Amino acid sequence: MKTKILGILLGFCAILSAVHAQTIAEDGQHKELAWPTEQTCYIAMEPTNGTINFITWHVTNGSFSPTSDVSSIQGNNLRSVCVYWKNPKVTGTTAPKGSVYAEITYTQAGNTKVEKTMTIYQGIKSYNGVTPPSLTKDGGTTIPFGIQSFEIYFSKAFYLPYKDGGKNVSVQKLEWSLPSEWSSGSSIIESGEPSIKITTDYFSEGTIKVRGISSFYPEDKTNYSEIKIKRQFSFEEYPSSVKYGESSTYRYTVPLISGVSYEWNVPAGWTIVTGGNTYSATIAKNPCATSTDIKVRLKAGSQQSGWYTAPKATILPPDMTIPNIEQFRDVDISIDIPNDRVQSFSISGNGVEIVGGQGSNKLVCRFNKAGSQEINVSVSLKGCDTPFTFKKQVEVSKIQLSINGSDITCSSDPLNTYSISDLPNQATVVWSCSGGIEIAGSNIGSSCSFKGKAAGNAQVQATIKVSGETLELSKNIEVASSTGSPYISYTSDDRYINLTCHTPNIYGIREFIWDAVATGSGGSSQSSHMGPGGYYWTLPKGSYKVECIVVTQCARMVTSATIGGYRSSTYPNPVDHTLYVNISDMPLAENAISTASFGQNRLGKSYELRLFNFKGMLVRNLRVQENAISIDVSSLPEGNYFLHIILEEGKEPEVHKVVIAH
Repeated sequence: MKTKILGILLGFCAILSAVHAQTIAEDGQHKELAWPTEQTCYIAMEPTNGTINFITWHVTNGSFSPTSDVSSIQGNNLRSVCVYWKNPKVTGTTAPKGSVYAEITYTQAGNTKVEKTMTIYQGIKSYNGVTPPSLTKDGGTTIPFGIQSFEIYFSKAFYLPYKDGGKNVSVQKLEWSLPSEWSSGSSIIESGEPSIKITTDYFSEGTIKVRGISSFYPEDKTNYSEIKIKRQFSFEEYPSSVKYGESSTYRYTVPLISGVSYEWNVPAGWTIVTGGNTYSATIAKNPCATSTDIKVRLKAGSQQSGWYTAPKATILPPDMTIPNIEQFRDVDISIDIPNDRVQSFSISGNGVEIVGGQGSNKLVCRFNKAGSQEINVSVSLKGCDTPFTFKKQVEVSKIQLSINGSDITCSSDPLNTYSISDLPNQATVVWSCSGGIEIAGSNIGSSCSFKGKAAGNAQVQATIKVSGETLELSKNIEVASSTGSPYISYTSDDRYINLTCHTPNIYGIREFIWDAVATGSGGSSQSSHMGPGGYYWTLPKGSYKVECIVVTQCARMVTSATIGGYRSSTYPNPVDHTLYVNISDMPLAENAISTASFGQNRLGKSYELRLFNFKGMLVRNLRVQENAISIDVSSLPEGNYFLHIILEEGKEPEVHKVVIAH
């Protein structure tokens, strides 16, 4: 028992008596640690000029009773108390603490006062929560089979994490726990040594644990530190794969250990041929085997090891013949096992159908989903109880379908039929269309008839439904024009005339046929047959009668123009406000432009003037009898225009290119 004296703060300093009084540090911490449950007694001083009425004591991490938890106690003349310290958990590198102090109520000069004594902080030598250093073994933690002897020891000295009076605190008592097969008698051994020598049995593995125990308070214990010891065992010979449906013999071999016999265990479909009690066994597999769990255990007298399972051999599935697979098409898939040995053969998966061949080694299958597919395969042989199942990856290409029929049709054609070849048997087709065509007759089936109703672009569509899937097909077609109004425009320079045949709203053009007849000096008659892109043509400088035939799928449309040798002229060009036109009764010299004033029309003829924009739209139309005409173009947008001057009915107009620029 230890006795300590607490002085009342605020000047009460006299020590009445003390038994084994301890030195008190400045912070009130006793340098000497107390054991858990150790009794320590304390005395409170009596006031110099006063009479004690009663004293109340308080304690943390301790109790005023050895059998129950009493943290506060009060008495009329309770000047001394004894504390029994608890067993708090260690959480760092300092010892856990408890504290004790007293509140003294006394009377002085007729007044009642309460004073609190100094608080004494007591360090407690606790093991609770401490973890010992790790354990180690020379040569590692794996040992061979057979009786083995070795030593287990701490990786470093085992001290408590805090100090007592500046010194390390050693753990003087250890509790070792051993596997029951490795102990003679009790598997719990108490020792003061930081190591232990162990002798094993033949086969068992186990975990060795150790913890520290307080000599003063045996219930105070540290955490465990442990080390696991394993046996070294491996299969030295075994197959990496076996094939389902075939009979084969394999050798399984494990290490040879002196004084040990062996027991082998095989699953259904396997038979031990030789070496059933030795380290090397020959084992046969029949065609029905679906497991490769081959096991062995070791025996020595009454001792035996647990079962050790050989590394699993991969069971290879039977070879399969799988051709290229196209979505919705029936395909034959077979396995390389004779038909007379097959009890059942099935394939399943997302969108997979079995169409035929059940009960044989060849199935007729249909795959309704395109892309990479995982299929489940099940094979059962005659005389076998358990089917063999496995997975296989296959690639299914998207079905290739297209609409067959003409790319160009005529609005005057009676019917044009479009069809889809090589449809899957179970497919249904619904036809539709858009643009300048319409359906003639039924819209259901592998083919459908359409007729043109208006020139322009159109589209034939087919919706195919098969095995719950929907496919959409389409084909763009052109409804060729039967009528139209092409016209010719041109530009020229010092050497060439560049002609363009305009084809507004004309569809299905197959060819442009150009013909130019020279009408004066400097020209050269010529012709040209050009394809759908031949709307542009170039001639040498001169006077011509030019004709362009636009050939569509359904018609031939002719336009012509006279170039050079004109009786008419225009100015200014470009023009901003007013365009002036002069018409002569006789042709001008080739390529000449006259700006002279013309008199009255001496022949009394009338002329028609038509002004077209670059889109071919008529923007001005005049009929005049004067030879000098003015046209107001101030309200027209800037751009290129073509003025057609019709001098005589039934003859080609004289065409002038006019540029309006404001």
